[in-house]
Amino acid sequence: PFHPRPLPGGFPGMAAAAAAPPAEGARLAKFGTPISFGPPAGEGPPEAAVLWLHGFGDQPEGWAQLLRPLRRATSQRWRWLHLRAPPLPQPCYKGKPLPGWGLFHSIACIHVGNRDYEDEDEAGCYAASVLAVHAEIARLEREEGVPPAKVLVCGFSQGAAVAVESVLTYEHKLAGCIALSGWLTRRARAALTQKRHAGLPFLLCHGTRDDMVGMDCAKAALKVFKEAADDATAKSVTLELFKGMEHSSCPRELKLVGSFVHKALSSAGAESLPELKVPEWEPGGTALGSDDEAVAGEDEDEDEGESESADGDVGEGDTIFVAGRTLDALRAQLKVGGDVEVALIRELLEFDGLAEGEVLAPVDCEVLVAAEVDADDIDASLRKHGAKVVAEAFLRAADEAALAGDGEDLTVGGLRDLADGSSADEGELGEEEMLEEDEEEAQAQDEDEEDGDDGEDAGERPAKRQRSE
Repeated sequence: PFHPRPLPGGFPGMAAAAAAPPAEGARLAKFGTPISFGPPAGEGPPEAAVLWLHGFGDQPEGWAQLLRPLRRATSQRWRWLHLRAPPLPQPCYKGKPLPGWGLFHSIACIHVGNRDYEDEDEAGCYAASVLAVHAEIARLEREEGVPPAKVLVCGFSQGAAVAVESVLTYEHKLAGCIALSGWLTRRARAALTQKRHAGLPFLLCHGTRDDMVGMDCAKAALKVFKEAADDATAKSVTLELFKGMEHSSCPRELKLVGSFVHKALSSAGAESLPELKVPEWEPGGTALGSDDEAVAGEDEDEDEGESESADGDVGEGDTIFVAGRTLDALRAQLKVGGDVEVALIRELLEFDGLAEGEVLAPVDCEVLVAAEVDADDIDASLRKHGAKVVAEAFLRAADEAALAGDGEDLTVGGLRDLADGSSADEGELGEEEMLEEDEEEAQAQDEDEEDGDDGEDAGERPAKRQRSE
């Protein structure tokens, strides 16, 4: 393993950067099964390889899907490996195992100088991940015949931090590195002073409104490259900032990624290469839609943007409960960026499959109402805002409820007991009301058919939706 030495009088935190180098005989992280694309075995060695590390709490499937148009537009003789982080007990979530390349000690945004930025990696998790990436690069050369000079290592967020460190500390010079919304670890900063791989190209990308890894981390990284690296490497580093982008990606960033990969791995010289065109990523392409596409086409006959109100619907001043574990999963997905799973949002209010002791989290409905998110009609909110906006609204509402102390600790079993008690109080009157509503609904439908009216009375729809739930 490579042992970095500190740069006296260098950038902030440099003096202690070598405090936790990878120890001799350090363990290798046990990654999960990667997602692999490229030529089948027996059809000759791949011409090049791309290793991609996803973000904290995420899985490789998201980036594998997002980069599918790029794989189609580039050589089919390249090997693409989307590595899978192992589950690690995360201190920031009270030891809950989540996929990660290292440990996070706080859920706060990473900024230059704070604990996660200056992490000494006492548990050795980052070091183990770096060594495992090195082992994968060595395997590509040994088993598939891909030389290190044709291997590109890329990552997002925590994956970007490990990607940079892996490239800087590998024994051979690689094709380059792409780091999206990441930062430089202490060992990466120290490794730059060794000037081992002159002219190694890096693409650093960051959003100006990133609330998970601050933009100051990207600016600090560029400064370190300029001050500590060799002249050739300093000139080969590009930092691109994207105005208004949060901890995620955007069309222009993806196009830059595609261009960088194309130039770094193509056989012809970069100067003679034509510009890479990815049809799906061009204006009017099909691969850069919003989260709304995940639910597009469902109930398209409903009026969009309509506002409904009915007895039993939640509104301002109410507190509802959602599945606590699902809420944590959404929080983790938002922390790492990328796509938010629509299924997770729907599961927030689905308790049928949960154990009696499963803990529920209170949510302040006033926050949801302010964000125009309807807890009684999640699908309508998803169509209107997209998955990420809806997820963020639920997290803000949960945080507000927690700060205000709204709602006592409640389990699924406790909620069911409350519901059973409420049903007993209602007695047979509730059933009679339901029957009356059914009769009124049927009568109204008959009248619509007689009048030839294809529409539906908006006043009836909340009641119908309420019963179906």
